Amino acid sequence: HSLLEDEAQREALAQPAASTRRRVIVTTNIAESSVTVSGVRFVLDFGLEKLPVYDARTRTMALLTRPCSCASAVQRAGRCGRVTNGCCFRLYSEATLANMPAYIPPEIVRAPLANVTLKALLLDDDPVQILSEALDAPDTDGVHRALEMLWMMGATAHVSSDLSAVASEQVPKSAP
Repeated sequence: HSLLEDEAQREALAQPAASTRRRVIVTTNIAESSVTVSGVRFVLDFGLEKLPVYDARTRTMALLTRPCSCASAVQRAGRCGRVTNGCCFRLYSEATLANMPAYIPPEIVRAPLANVTLKALLLDDDPVQILSEALDAPDTDGVHRALEMLWMMGATAHVSSDLSAVASEQVPKSAP
């Protein structure tokens, strides 16, 4: 529904009048964090999601369709029956569910390290220290390589001998 105009979104999410129409959610990873839509009694779960994934070998990002996690499957089933009885139809086998990972790795692990390092650099002049305190901390050597790459690209004014960096004037402080 995110591609719909505001009025069409309001209409899609409005409380349905008593009718014989059924409200069904076809799941995606977007639906997991969506608002509760009243009147939804059915969820169709294909067991798939699209996630941005970084390939360090090719240094490219790709939006890949892959199996979702068990945690995602549970969250998706929770989209139905919030207000009344509901049913989730999982369109995959119990064996597939059992083989799904418990959770999807966090984005800090999946994102290009240069992006993560640059964002950390905008917060503090020692991104190595900040990132080492993350719950799923990236490899320190990788952060050092990312700092050197950012310096070579001109994204940092300099990288000192202890590998702390200073953001270049060209880097906007409001970067996401």
